[in-house]
Amino acid sequence: MPTPSSLRARVFMAVVLVCLLALTWYFPAQQVVRYTSGQETRTVRVTGREDGECRAVWVLPGGHRASGEVPADYCNDEYTGEEFAIFAGEDWGVRKRSDLLWSAAQQLTLIVPGVLMMWLLGRAWERRRLATRVKS
Repeated sequence: MPTPSSLRARVFMAVVLVCLLALTWYFPAQQVVRYTSGQETRTVRVTGREDGECRAVWVLPGGHRASGEVPADYCNDEYTGEEFAIFAGEDWGVRKRSDLLWSAAQQLTLIVPGVLMMWLLGRAWERRRLATRVKS
């Protein structure tokens, strides 16, 4: 039967692992939500760089004006003052809708190694803890 400290340690490791899993799934899930909620539109204008981000203004279907970050290459001189197609939401925009899925796939590839590393660290921690208990 596990001791209370052993049980606490296992619960702690389980909570940490669940939190890390939730964090790693958050960013790809955000891209999927954008994929389903964004709309095709055209920019009104590129407003330039702000804090290292390329920003633009666009009008969403329905007449609502929005602005936000767009791909950095839109801040080139060739796009200044020119309208271009964009897939956008309230505060973000991408060149094509499929860019969101590509971004989500890239982020998901980090989940498997991250979970494996956490599992291996947990196993090593548990072995070390058991080894020190046996010696004492």
